[in-house]
Amino acid sequence: MPKATYLAPSELKKTVRGVKDMRAKDRVTAYMATSGSGRKVPLSFIGTAKEPRCFKIRGSPIKYFSQKNAWSNARVFKLWWSQVFLPHVRSVTSEKVLLAQ
Repeated sequence: MPKATYLAPSELKKTVRGVKDMRAKDRVTAYMATSGSGRKVPLSFIGTAKEPRCFKIRGSPIKYFSQKNAWSNARVFKLWWSQVFLPHVRSVTSEKVLLAQ
């Protein structure tokens, strides 16, 4: 993240200083999971944008979820569980699996 603030020539330093809008709000959360044998579950990200501009032309190469703060919550976790984790695990095995932290 940049440590400096750049102002337009028309802006006065005193009027802009300390404004909440100047704080960086760029956040991203990643879901990463592997099995005990080292098999990787596809990478997934949570961001704040509902439809990021970078995915408009080609689509997303990864699974992307949006949430207001880019944090993981119950809704996003359930989506990840049903759309990413379970399909990947079921493609490998039909046995019961344990998800541990």
